[in-house]
Amino acid sequence: MIDGAGHLRTLISVILPVLKPALATVGLFAFVYHWNDWFTGKLFMHNPANYPLQTYLQTLLTNFSDLLRASGSNYYELLSRMNEQTGRAAQLFLALIPTLIVYPFLQKYFTTGLVMGSVKG
Repeated sequence: MIDGAGHLRTLISVILPVLKPALATVGLFAFVYHWNDWFTGKLFMHNPANYPLQTYLQTLLTNFSDLLRASGSNYYELLSRMNEQTGRAAQLFLALIPTLIVYPFLQKYFTTGLVMGSVKG
């Protein structure tokens, strides 16, 4: 205010650079929350063909062995050699890929926040 900066200039020049780590953290948490939200798709969708990815993966994880038996004989024979835990781990890893893609872009703000908030002396 002393140098003639108004409220908008103070927000852009002072407050937002200090808040970048906090905004990145809140943004990452909101992204992970919405990405992992499978219950909303289950609640509002009645046709399994229209399920979002997370709802579909949750359905697969809970009914993995039943789905293996219900699928065709050749497919079942192929997947019967696969352990049930292996299939679940593969599905969970596929669901984790978008989070792994977003995190490196936000990591620089986390390290900046650690350095900015640390005690110096």
